[in-house]
Amino acid sequence: MKRLLVLLMSVVVAWSCAVPVVAQAGPTLQVAGDPWKGWFIRSLLTDDEELRLEDDFYTAVNQKGILTYNAHPMVVSSVAEERMNEVSDQMFDLLMDEGAGSSETAHDLACLRTLYDLYADWDARDADGVKPVDDIIDRLCDIETLDEFTDWLCSDDFRLSLAWRESSEYNLTISQGLSLFRLMAYNDVDAEQKERDAGKKDGGEYVVEIYEPDYKLAAYGLDDSDVIVQGKVDRERLEEVKLACTDVEVAYEMLRYFGFDRRDADETAQDAATLEAGLADNGQEGDEDSSSALESEQSLTFDELGKKCKGGFPLDRILAAWGYDDAEEYLVEDTEWLDRLNGLYIEDNLDALVSHALASIALESTRLLDYEASCLCGEVDGSRYYSKTIAEALEEGSTDGSDEVDYSDASDEDWALWYQREACSYLREVAPTSFGKAYVETYYDASVGREVERMVRDYLEVYEGMLGEEDWLSKETREAAIRKLRAMNVKVGHPKTWPDTGGVKLRSHDEGGTLFSETRRMAEYDLEQELYLLRHPDEGEYWHDCTDVNAYYDVATNSVSIGMGIMGGVYWPKDGTYEQKLAGLGTTIGHEITHAFDDQGAYFDEYGNFEQWWTDKDLAAFEKRVEGVVDCFDAIDPIGRGRYDGMTVCGEAIADMGGLKASMLVAAGEKGFDYDAFFRAYAHCWLSVTSVADVENHMATDTHPLNNHRVNVPLRELDEFYQTYSIKRNDGMWLDPKDRVSVW
Repeated sequence: MKRLLVLLMSVVVAWSCAVPVVAQAGPTLQVAGDPWKGWFIRSLLTDDEELRLEDDFYTAVNQKGILTYNAHPMVVSSVAEERMNEVSDQMFDLLMDEGAGSSETAHDLACLRTLYDLYADWDARDADGVKPVDDIIDRLCDIETLDEFTDWLCSDDFRLSLAWRESSEYNLTISQGLSLFRLMAYNDVDAEQKERDAGKKDGGEYVVEIYEPDYKLAAYGLDDSDVIVQGKVDRERLEEVKLACTDVEVAYEMLRYFGFDRRDADETAQDAATLEAGLADNGQEGDEDSSSALESEQSLTFDELGKKCKGGFPLDRILAAWGYDDAEEYLVEDTEWLDRLNGLYIEDNLDALVSHALASIALESTRLLDYEASCLCGEVDGSRYYSKTIAEALEEGSTDGSDEVDYSDASDEDWALWYQREACSYLREVAPTSFGKAYVETYYDASVGREVERMVRDYLEVYEGMLGEEDWLSKETREAAIRKLRAMNVKVGHPKTWPDTGGVKLRSHDEGGTLFSETRRMAEYDLEQELYLLRHPDEGEYWHDCTDVNAYYDVATNSVSIGMGIMGGVYWPKDGTYEQKLAGLGTTIGHEITHAFDDQGAYFDEYGNFEQWWTDKDLAAFEKRVEGVVDCFDAIDPIGRGRYDGMTVCGEAIADMGGLKASMLVAAGEKGFDYDAFFRAYAHCWLSVTSVADVENHMATDTHPLNNHRVNVPLRELDEFYQTYSIKRNDGMWLDPKDRVSVW
């Protein structure tokens, strides 16, 4: 493996252009004085700033950490990233050790090393250029009829080129990237139980959910008046334009790199964006509240799905080609979206459909080709689609004075370490089973797993008591909520049985393999395992990535997954105190449990079915309490650039509040519990620094509040917090009891 180290060191300087620069707060940054300043913006906080716990708990606790991160932007920007880096560094050590692994994981490590070699061998990648995708591009350009395009959608060329992006989900999701739809397949817990009750060994029933796609080529044709106010560029609107344009510009640049001339590349990118706009009906994801979106869901059989799409989008044919034609049920999230898709799938739109497919390959192949293609995402900023007027206004310096910082002073060692970690992140994305098996065998501590399982039981116990004491609920609803809680499956650490990876055969570059081709080969394995386990649920347990530094609640299966990735670092510090562990992983457990009863989970029963288990009166009371959380965040403007959309973040905010309340109940059972140590550790678990641009992107796309608000907002709901720090009415952390908004 010494050869890999040489390759790695040879690209550390060249790779630097692929790293996006970080926007630094300029002198005109408006920070929010109510309730807290945006000290988490990189380089805004100084060491002479006097901060009080009573006014801004998050920043006062994390002041030293924020300053440290500001001084080392290349190394780390959050405690979550620190833990992710630890996992990556440990995996890199395994890859470099030819003697690592047992007979159980030798094949997995060999596959990982092959992928790593393909990823790190820039000489070979540069020599191949765009050849790995030439056949796919040629096939798309040769399509002349809608039937031929349907054949494309049913093919592995389409399915496998895009499926590897599924790593953003933890469960059985196929994220088709820039596709025309998304789907998720999972076992039907209710049907399985019925089969077992009937004395059958395997249930094998599964459900396919079909969703509207993620729209990545947002409309970019905003009028100048939308961006320019009194002759000057409105920076907030400008950032929105840049975010909307970046993906379409990356697609344009990649198409140019594939050999398209400027005119054809521009028309293809614009046609793809226009198709998306028509499919989205000029709407934005997340516009509807959760209850109205759920009401549009429709349950169909496969035959009914075929009738629904007859004469339009051949969704039934695609699902059959992919092996999903025998599901128990097909749940269509939004029938109006599917109607639009059916209407757009006509011969007259063939050019736009092909353009969209070409843009898909362009965007999804950037990381899998040569160095120049890999750099494109970090180099474009959407400026190609600015109007001449906007460009001239920018040249006149009408922005807010913000500048950029780069990493030009980073050492070669810094770049080598950064690249090493990027490579390991890629391995975790495309080969999660092999990555997880090898990592678990070497680094998983079973005693930690047992401790976490005990903590899970503690949280389930106090949560049942918490639900049982909610005096605003009727007895009927409380009992239904407790049934759902008792039916919840909480998985800890890693799969108890691993899918078989023995059939994975990867080719090195010398054997004709490329990073693109072998990534698709891993996607094919992943999908085959998913399909097999859907039909044989008792023969294995599928976790997409147990090493992710995260935990998840799955509403469809009413289950919580706590992977070993988050069972370390600040979330479960080695030799840490009970307070630290409760603040890190304990609150996470409570958070995920609460998702079963948040603004979306509350509409599903213990089997993951969309069923109203509330009385009408109780549901109205619940929705009123949710409105309080929405209103709370609607009022917060984190950095003076616009307020939260409270409806977007309320689910995660409800989970934060519920997780902390459950933690207080667990703490109450511990003699001598140190609340000060707990609250400080909790604040530290959210330590991070970021940029203005990243905050604006977060506000536009993320369902989570910013980290400082994941600390300060829910802490103000807790009597124990006020008692620990003697918070008074005039303190910044004070919230009048009548204004407190916890749902649970």
